[in-house]
Amino acid sequence: MTGRDRIWDASWPEADPRFLTLETVEMAVQVNGKVRDRLVISKDAAAAEVLAAAKVLPGVAKHVEGKTVVKEIVVPGKLVNLVIK
Repeated sequence: MTGRDRIWDASWPEADPRFLTLETVEMAVQVNGKVRDRLVISKDAAAAEVLAAAKVLPGVAKHVEGKTVVKEIVVPGKLVNLVIK
């Protein structure tokens, strides 16, 4: 150390706002209230896009195959729930 470079004289680092926001979200996909898979999708995705992506997940497709979807619930950024009969 030279005597001039002291830790208490150093400035605080500046935060970069680009790194403070997430581009994608992880959503739980439920079938009849039970989590069957997880989906990583853009945070700005429309509900129809989220539903289409959720229905093709392997953990969901095997439970929905050959059954009627009674209700589709999408909570943006959190979960997708498919009620089947």
